[in-house]
Amino acid sequence: MNQLKSAREIAWALSGVGDLTDRVEALSQVVLGLLVEVEALRDALARTKAGGTALPVHGGNDFPCTARELVEGKAAYPTAYVDTAFVPHNAAGPSGGIDKLVARFFPEDSHQPRETIMLRRLGFSRVEIARFLEAARDAERYT
Repeated sequence: MNQLKSAREIAWALSGVGDLTDRVEALSQVVLGLLVEVEALRDALARTKAGGTALPVHGGNDFPCTARELVEGKAAYPTAYVDTAFVPHNAAGPSGGIDKLVARFFPEDSHQPRETIMLRRLGFSRVEIARFLEAARDAERYT
């Protein structure tokens, strides 16, 4: 990861102060931070409602934080946050940590609708996902 910016540096860059590179770096840092937050919330909800966790995307290389003592006895959100915040640092396997995080939101195949990733992680079958996609395509024709 690049050198992290402070809150003040990010605010200045986002307000247009500095050059384009500073703004892009600040935006990248904000987007990655938001991806971690959103994923932690999704995972916490899955843990709370389903009693488990949403399935990871990269199989054996996308795993929770190895310091399990950090989350022993913690509620769903703190546990999900620690596990999700660990992902961008996890360089195991053929993809880097940021790749693993982004893959939780966007498909590897650009022809695959983005929604299918989360539906699959939530345990929907191929038949159910196909039915969802059919309904979504039908909805695009509503007037």
